[in-house]
Amino acid sequence: MDALFICAKAKRQQQMFYVAKAKRQLQMFFCAKAKRQQQMFFCAKAKRQQQMFFCAKAKRQLQLGQGENDRTRS
Repeated sequence: MDALFICAKAKRQQQMFYVAKAKRQLQMFFCAKAKRQQQMFFCAKAKRQQQMFFCAKAKRQLQLGQGENDRTRS
């Protein structure tokens, strides 16, 4: 009887260990996946902001250039 009890107890402990290990691995996977997604989001956001900045800068330069052309024509 004692041997069966010890064997069953060992099996339960091993099963609990594997469940806990699987949970940690899954948690680490989701954490890494979330970090990659966040990094990709911030990279895309930064690219859009930079693109908008350069577009606005080019428009201002174009407008300034046209303003100078108007003044030189008068």
